[in-house]
Amino acid sequence: MESVDRRAPVPDGVLARALAAFPEASLVTDADQAIVFANQAFLTMTGYELDELLGRNCRLLQGPDTDQDVVDAVRDALAAGRPWQGHLLNHRKDGTPFWNALAVTPLHDEHGRISHFCSEQRDVTEDVETQRRTKDLLGQVTEQRETARMLLGLSEAVGRRSGTEEIAHTIAAAIPRICEADRSAIALWYLEERRLTIVGHSGWPTSLAGQVSEFETSPEDAPELAEILESGVPVLVDHRSSEWARRVLDAFAIRAFIATPFYLGQSFAGLVLAHWVGPQAPDSVDTVLEERMSGLAGLTAVAFDNARLLEEARWRASHDPLTELPNRERLEIVLEEALRATRDHGQGVGVLYCDVDRFKRTNDDLGHRNGDAVLVEVGRRLSRAVRDTDTVARAGGDEFVVVLPAIHGSDEAEAVAARIRGAMTDPAVVGDQLVPVRLSVGVAVSDGSADDVHEEADRLLRAADLAMYREKSAAPGLDTPPLADDLREALAAGTIDVAYQPQVDLATGSVVSVEALARWQHPSRGPLPPAVFIPVAEAAGLVHTVGMQVLDRACSVLAELRTSRPDFELAVNVAPSQLHEPTFVPDVASTVARYGVPPGAITLEITESTPLGNLSNVSATLLELRQRGFRIAMDDFGTGFASLTQLHDLPITDLKIDRTFVQDGPRGEVLVGAISDMARALGARVVAEGIESEQDLRMVRARGCDRAQGYFLGRATSADALHEGI
Repeated sequence: MESVDRRAPVPDGVLARALAAFPEASLVTDADQAIVFANQAFLTMTGYELDELLGRNCRLLQGPDTDQDVVDAVRDALAAGRPWQGHLLNHRKDGTPFWNALAVTPLHDEHGRISHFCSEQRDVTEDVETQRRTKDLLGQVTEQRETARMLLGLSEAVGRRSGTEEIAHTIAAAIPRICEADRSAIALWYLEERRLTIVGHSGWPTSLAGQVSEFETSPEDAPELAEILESGVPVLVDHRSSEWARRVLDAFAIRAFIATPFYLGQSFAGLVLAHWVGPQAPDSVDTVLEERMSGLAGLTAVAFDNARLLEEARWRASHDPLTELPNRERLEIVLEEALRATRDHGQGVGVLYCDVDRFKRTNDDLGHRNGDAVLVEVGRRLSRAVRDTDTVARAGGDEFVVVLPAIHGSDEAEAVAARIRGAMTDPAVVGDQLVPVRLSVGVAVSDGSADDVHEEADRLLRAADLAMYREKSAAPGLDTPPLADDLREALAAGTIDVAYQPQVDLATGSVVSVEALARWQHPSRGPLPPAVFIPVAEAAGLVHTVGMQVLDRACSVLAELRTSRPDFELAVNVAPSQLHEPTFVPDVASTVARYGVPPGAITLEITESTPLGNLSNVSATLLELRQRGFRIAMDDFGTGFASLTQLHDLPITDLKIDRTFVQDGPRGEVLVGAISDMARALGARVVAEGIESEQDLRMVRARGCDRAQGYFLGRATSADALHEGI
């Protein structure tokens, strides 16, 4: 076999073709720097044709902006036979400059003399410009360091303020120091009245301070104000300005002022004002003043927006989103404050616990939206029926509580209760339907002698709740105690049924889980929903038995489903009282194990709108369940008792957003997004309830929910129908 000499030289033609095809721009000159070769990449970079270059000196790429010191350095290196590399500003054929990363290497002949120069070149204009911009920005940062330091200090001070006037006065006090001004003010824009009003000022003498506080103007009165609104930047106002400006300057004994607008969102919100009295007043807005006034305006906007958001957050945290009444948490605060205020004055506090009778049937007959409309109307009527000093709160679901401070006995509380019942006489108008409304009202009164207001508040609420239940039980046509006996018989016979509502994975659109819902076909009353018989079970001590029967039947169905869908899951509701049952954890664990279902496939849902009792005991129970692998969901989230601390302390894996948020329009959409963000921060999965339309589905998907359920995705169905559907 003939061997191949791998040391054979590469033919010149191959080298030439390789250099011509090289992706980087390449240029070869002779010893006198006359161009003898240029590849296609070089021609593309410079815009020349090859015949325009051959024989010419490469200086043709230089221009008036080319740095001659760099050119001299290249020439000296090449004359000494040394390679050179660096950046050189060259010019294309059309005259446009470009930065050239140049690497030139001398080539020697067989006698050691320089015969040619070979260069590799690259257009690095974008890199050089980026470096220049970065350098400029760093220079600006250095120049702005003092401005930033002062604004940062002010920002920290403002961060400790929450009220509008507090914020305005804090910023106004800092303006003279930051802008080297004599006086200052902050003005807010009131859109409806179209007026600008001073809300904070600093540096004004006593003789003018009152006049400044009362100053108001509008764009119609002040031409400069219209100009400032249009410009969006700091504007200088002095005696060269309008007649209105001269009158203002004279009235307030100032030589000039700079006004800078600030905005909330896209809307004009007010002005930051710096005033000068003496000859040091500026005659223009220089860069430093513009930066500092603009920085102050931005800081002011953020501070006022944060104050607004904080106020809204406080309101939302203490109010029910549907009725806009105080929620359960706020109710307890109001009740304790009332007890504390009347304790030393020989007065009492009354509590009225109100429940809307037959509301579940109203919801089932009319739909959730119309049911919500009934609750809103009940809240309005309650608010109109009570005294100005009373507080109406929504305790959750269809329950409302009225706190009556400073009363002198139960007769006074009963009189208010009578007015409330009278306010419900007329049916509620919901769309084109008339809906009868009746309340059961329980009354409890404190004599004001209790030392522990927290315990007394809890006692009053429980007493009023019990009184309400007694009234409901005694009312004709409403649920009566014998229903508990019927429930015992149903449990003994195993006739409590289970319906299953699908939960859909929003990422895939697949049904991945079902929620088990207890159903009872009463022998004489027909089908009774959980809202009717679960409270009866609670009162009769049967709720744990109900819960375990539902779990047992649901696990049987789940085990069958998982033969074809091994990842399928189940959610089961847990009553708060079950969490206090000593056998609850082992009962749940043994039931699930009996059917071979892994605990991770089971989500136990606790309802936020129901008080959990001793939180430490509940937390221990839930933690043990979580350690065994069960998922824990907070159901109806946003409507009840859970605080951020409790969410942190409880081993919650899932948050179920209550349907009232899903159905609450733009405001509800914002809250759904906020809850989803919070859940992700806690590592929790988010399930949206009450999906009744394609629009609802799109909204909860866009707002970051993981799963969803509701009539639009599937109604609660029997086990047989579920098998067919899955």
